[in-house]
Amino acid sequence: MSDTDRLAALARTLDDALSALDGVIAVYSPDAAVARAARELVARGDAPARTRVTVDDEQLAVAAAIGVDARTAAPGIARAAAAAIREHAGADCRVSVSVRRVSAAPDSLIPVS
Repeated sequence: MSDTDRLAALARTLDDALSALDGVIAVYSPDAAVARAARELVARGDAPARTRVTVDDEQLAVAAAIGVDARTAAPGIARAAAAAIREHAGADCRVSVSVRRVSAAPDSLIPVS
């Protein structure tokens, strides 16, 4: 498996980990629309992961953007997202998590007590 394939696999794992966090209602690409479109063209039909994983100066760098439920504290969810990323990518990776949207979760995502 090439380094590119490993980074892509890690990005998909991170997408899944972020989606599974309580309070996260969506995972978005952290890239601008033009950069995102370029990544989709390079992917040749396979939908690229939304989380961006790169190696910069020999250090792993992860950028993610999330949507959070309005009933949760966005800063706390962003910290939990960063912790989940470090859990999968390593404690020494550089992490950037941005909250792109805060909205009410659809009723189908609200746990029944």
